[in-house]
Amino acid sequence: MRSTRNRALPGTRRSPRRSRRRSSAWEIFSGRRRSSTPVASLPPGRTLSAETGLGRQSYPLRGSPEPRENAVAVDFAIKTTLKYRVVSVRFVGPFNERRIRSEWERLAKWAKAKRLNTGKWFFSEEDAGKAYRFDLSIEVRGRVKGEGKVRVRTFPASPIATVTFDPDVVAARVIYHGLSDWLRWRKKDKTIKRTRTWREVYSGNPWTDKKAWSHTEIQVLVSK
Repeated sequence: MRSTRNRALPGTRRSPRRSRRRSSAWEIFSGRRRSSTPVASLPPGRTLSAETGLGRQSYPLRGSPEPRENAVAVDFAIKTTLKYRVVSVRFVGPFNERRIRSEWERLAKWAKAKRLNTGKWFFSEEDAGKAYRFDLSIEVRGRVKGEGKVRVRTFPASPIATVTFDPDVVAARVIYHGLSDWLRWRKKDKTIKRTRTWREVYSGNPWTDKKAWSHTEIQVLVSK
């Protein structure tokens, strides 16, 4: 399976809140748990490279080979995301890659059966006490109504912090650590007020679509 964490991708969680909470699955599997070697704080316009070494090895939604050691630059940016209409399913429990893939692909089949055009795939995760709440969504175009546990939702346009990378080239731990620290500095320079939901975004099925996997995007909804 594909995931930017150790267990495999869709591993994300909501905005990092380090006080009064245990490490979420997103932190554990993406390697975002704080290490004794913090990422250098990056001012706007600076980039991280695959040569940067932080924490232990980890990747997005699937198990990935060791990243190639050539330097590949990625950059963070503040943008405004479009509004998305999606169909989604939600479940609570421990991280289980097989279930995540099964639920997501079942949702895709449901959309296909309804003859809907589909677009981006979204994954988000929240700490729910002893377990985690997973939200799996797929962008749809066309008239549709919810059915059973499938809900129709709208993700409003929102300012986001974003980064796109290939987990087979740049270690995900570098991205997560770097983005977290970069956002901390954006709060200090008052570019943003706070961070909200973190989510992983793909242009298609990250298990079967190589292009979708190689262009993994991390989005963090922010308030200005």
